[in-house]
Amino acid sequence: PVIDGPNGLIPDRPSQLVLKTHLPTIIGSNLDEGAVFTPQDTNSEEDISEFLTSGFTPSLVSPAEQAATIERILQLYPDELALGSPFGTGNNTFGLSSEYKRFSAICAYNLH
Repeated sequence: PVIDGPNGLIPDRPSQLVLKTHLPTIIGSNLDEGAVFTPQDTNSEEDISEFLTSGFTPSLVSPAEQAATIERILQLYPDELALGSPFGTGNNTFGLSSEYKRFSAICAYNLH
């Protein structure tokens, strides 16, 4: 959240406000939020590339730079089931493709 300062709506970090107030507060994180944003019909590396290209159009860089960046993302997130999201689920695909788990991991770390 944006910290507004001493007289603002959020005057300090939420973790610090909990110690200073008697208001109910929920603080948490989500490991697999990428799964929410990932199209479930993702079945190929081409699907991922097309989604990333269309999602960032018009691009702020040249088409060659954009293609190189997408290629690097795909290298950093290989199509290995155990590395995909939802994390910690091994080779389980929950009826979806391995590329879905791959793209879900990309979305979790890069697209929100």
